[in-house]
Amino acid sequence: TPLMLAALNGSARMVDLLLEAGANAGAAQPSGETVLMTAARTGNLAVVRALLRAGADPAATEAARGQTALMWAAAERHLDAARALVEGGADFRARSNDGFTALLFASRMGDRDLVEYFLGLGGDVNEGSADGTTPLMAATVRGHVDLAEWLLDHGADPNKADIGYAALHWASGTFDTMSTREYTPEEGEWSALAGIPVRDVKLRFIKSLLAHGAEVNARVTGRMPRFGYSLGGGSIIGGGSYVGATPFFLASTVGDMGVMRLLLAHGADPLLATADRTTPLLATAGISIVEAETSTTEDRLLEALRLTMALGNDIRAANNAGTTALHATAYVGFNAIAQFLVDAGVELNARNAKEETPYKIASGIPMSGMFYSQPKTAALLKSLGGVE
Repeated sequence: TPLMLAALNGSARMVDLLLEAGANAGAAQPSGETVLMTAARTGNLAVVRALLRAGADPAATEAARGQTALMWAAAERHLDAARALVEGGADFRARSNDGFTALLFASRMGDRDLVEYFLGLGGDVNEGSADGTTPLMAATVRGHVDLAEWLLDHGADPNKADIGYAALHWASGTFDTMSTREYTPEEGEWSALAGIPVRDVKLRFIKSLLAHGAEVNARVTGRMPRFGYSLGGGSIIGGGSYVGATPFFLASTVGDMGVMRLLLAHGADPLLATADRTTPLLATAGISIVEAETSTTEDRLLEALRLTMALGNDIRAANNAGTTALHATAYVGFNAIAQFLVDAGVELNARNAKEETPYKIASGIPMSGMFYSQPKTAALLKSLGGVE
């Protein structure tokens, strides 16, 4: 309707004119989007107030996700509009179909003023959505570290992990893929899809989580967000998943020595494996690396592998899929790691559950509808006595 367009444009004068002429303040599109929702999204305070005075329903929900005008105001960071909606009868505790409240939307966007406002109304700093996302987790995964630390100072539970992982897991890991490296903006919430992007901020946040009682050896129990090839569950290439992973394990997968040492200094157990017995040493051998999707370098992983070995990890260990460290590095073609492992005494021709040797894997195997081969690693392993 004309009133919807006026709300979209944030034109208070036009809205007043149309309302005086009898325009329906409660009109909605077939999607369920009301004039008030549109006004809340564009954020003009005078328009929101005019519509509320004219009888617009602040409790109305749109059809797709069951979201309200207040949620839209919070998602667009319009504090004044949010206040007007609450004063006009909007329920700040209302939940969308996914269980998101206005507080969770504000946390996702990193808006401390809105978060503080909703908490002041009686919001729960540890409330969770349908999948268990809390304000702390929403802020953490979107890289809003300042807000996450503020939430910790105001009672957020760092160990609440109904979503399947805790804030320390996300903070300790790096989850880059081709998608996150090549298509992610440098700033804003989308910049954090691969983990907290700014190094000193990442380390500071880990320290803050630990200072607030985060469990350093907490285990992942669900599926962590991934993007790119590994979107469908974040499976470990050598078999299994990240279930049972600790923050130290996640740091090991990308050879993040700074995070690994920081966690060790706070009591991390470097020997804890995942549920399928994938050890941190296997992680440093490249077991979760997807070729062409990672920025993790071989020399970084080798340094981390030496550390996990020195800390007592068994260099000959295999996980439930029979994958050894040499199998793992054969997948991704890390010759320096392969040579180090052989020199350290790993079994050159160990067979995994599929009866594949490291040389066989490097020579070429079909996997997930693609064919992977590492000719240089295959040549190295063959020269050392590798067989199929």
